[in-house]
Amino acid sequence: MKKKNFSYRTTQKNITSVPVQISTHPSVHVDDIIATGDERFHVEVVNEIKKRFKISKDQEGNFTYTGMSIWTDSKGNVHLNQNKYIDEMEEIPKGVEDRMTDEKCKVLIRQVVGKLLYLNLTRPDISFKINMLSRLTPGENQQDKVKQARELIEEIKKTKLEIQYGPLGSLDSLYLEIHADASFGNVDDKTRSTAGAVIILRGSLGTGSPIYWRSKVIARVCKSAKSAETCALEDAIDTAINIGRQVHQLRTGKIEDKSCRIIARTDSKGLVDTLSTTKQVSEGRMRLNVHRIKEYQKLKEVDSIKWIPTTHMLADALTKARADPSRLRKVLETGKME
Repeated sequence: MKKKNFSYRTTQKNITSVPVQISTHPSVHVDDIIATGDERFHVEVVNEIKKRFKISKDQEGNFTYTGMSIWTDSKGNVHLNQNKYIDEMEEIPKGVEDRMTDEKCKVLIRQVVGKLLYLNLTRPDISFKINMLSRLTPGENQQDKVKQARELIEEIKKTKLEIQYGPLGSLDSLYLEIHADASFGNVDDKTRSTAGAVIILRGSLGTGSPIYWRSKVIARVCKSAKSAETCALEDAIDTAINIGRQVHQLRTGKIEDKSCRIIARTDSKGLVDTLSTTKQVSEGRMRLNVHRIKEYQKLKEVDSIKWIPTTHMLADALTKARADPSRLRKVLETGKME
C-alpha cells in the first residue's frame, strides 16, 4: 500500500482524484487497517480503498479484533471489552497446587500471567494485582502464589468491565487530565514503591475517555511517600505531553512540537505545596524530579497541578491491592466525570 494515499491527520488528500477535506483517523496494525471517520470518509475514501486493494475481510460496527469485542450503539458510543476472552480463560482447580512442585508452580504462574497481562488493555482496575502476580520475589511460597492466581482469575470473571468511548465535545475543546498516584514501600519487602497513572481525554461536554493507564514499580528506591508521589507525577506528565502532541496533531492537522492543554491531579498535599514554593527540597533525587515538574509548568506544558482527595483519585486502584476501583470503573463504563 502506498503511504501517500493515507494520513492519520485531518488534511487534504487526493484520494479520488479530487482534493477533499475529510475527517479521518486510520491506523495500521501489521496488515490490518482500522479506520474511523465521518460519513464522507466512508463514502469517498473507504469505498475507493476497497476498489484499489484486495481486502480479505471487511468488518464494521460490531466485531471482535485480537480478542477484543468492539461495538457501536445507536447513539454513536463505541464500546470495548474482553469479556469473551475472560469467559474462555481456564480456571485453576482448587488444591492443585498441593500436588505440584515449586518448579511446576512457577510454570503454571508464568502461563497464567501471560494470559492476564493481555487484560491490561481494558482492565486497569486489576492492573496492580496482575503486576504483583508477575513479579518474582526470592523465597516466595509458590503454592501461595498459585492460590493468588486462582483468586485473581475468579475475581476477574465475577467483575467484568466494558469501556465506553462517547462524545467529548468539539475538537478545539479537547484536553488531557492526569491522575497520578503512588504507594510508598509496598513492594519487595517494603523496599520499593508503586506508581500509577490514568490519563483521560476530556472536552467541552464534561465527559471523559481514559486513553492511557499504567501500574508499575518505580525503578529507584524512594525515601519517602512524597518522593514516590513526585516520581509518579513526573512520569505521568512526560507521557501526557507525548499523547498531547498526538491530540494536537489530530486536531489541527499540523505536525508541530505542541501539545493540547494538560491538567494534573495528585492526592499528595505535600507535593502540591512543594511545587508552589521556592524552598529547596532537601532530598537530592527528589529535587531533580521537582525541578523537572516546575520546568513543565514554566514552559506551559502543564496548565495546572491540583490536589484532590484520595476518594477522587482514579489511579489509586493502580497502586495498591485494597483500593476501591469503583470510581475508576464508573468513568471507564460511562465516561462521566464528577
